[in-house]
Amino acid sequence: MVDALHERLRGFLWRFRGVATRRLQRYLWWFCWEEQARRSDASREAMLRAHVANGRYATGRRALEAEARPFWEYWEARAA
Repeated sequence: MVDALHERLRGFLWRFRGVATRRLQRYLWWFCWEEQARRSDASREAMLRAHVANGRYATGRRALEAEARPFWEYWEARAA
């Protein structure tokens, strides 16, 4: 079961041709949402309507740019 989940995750990430470490958590959230959607009995239209009604877009472009970057100290030390 773990191998099957790992394979689905690899397939999901493969289509992006690499994922930035900075945004990895967002891709994992997206993958989890797709996994839950796949197992749901609701129609695709009903799921999307529920998502739009209950969801919100809390992160704007400026917030993404201001987000902490993992391993940033490495790059700052390397530039100095």
